[in-house]
Amino acid sequence: MAFEDLEAHLQALGIAPLSDQFEPIADETWQAIEAAAGGAFPEVVRWLFTRFGGSRFDDSTYYNDRRRHSKALFGWFVDADELTEAFERTRGSMPDDMVPLANDGHGNFVCVSLGPDNAGVVSFYLPRLSTDRRHYRLADSVEDFLRSLHRETTATIPVS
Repeated sequence: MAFEDLEAHLQALGIAPLSDQFEPIADETWQAIEAAAGGAFPEVVRWLFTRFGGSRFDDSTYYNDRRRHSKALFGWFVDADELTEAFERTRGSMPDDMVPLANDGHGNFVCVSLGPDNAGVVSFYLPRLSTDRRHYRLADSVEDFLRSLHRETTATIPVS
């Protein structure tokens, strides 16, 4: 499956694809996380980590936060080390089938579900909350979430 439209969209927002020196996520890591999460990564997630794992946008990029009914600042896509560390650290507090995709810079994560009932759903996870409302849905798919990323535009008032 080709993801040229997503790549063009992300690059237009100011993120560069990884260089050839980037060390990809090992097959053993993918398999271990999939086994622990009870499902397979959507193909778009493997593509995303291969192209943009550990990367951040040059300027402020936002997504729409459904719970707060406002925009939220996007942080960065996690890399292989952060993926493994965040996944292991959140076991027991995050639903078993959720896997971090991105870090917001405040210790919260944008996650993807791998479970059969909600595979590909993107959620926001707040580990510091002490209630069962630690996570909530952001998008129905990774593709929808990526397409929702945007920059804020400021309207200019014409001078007469």
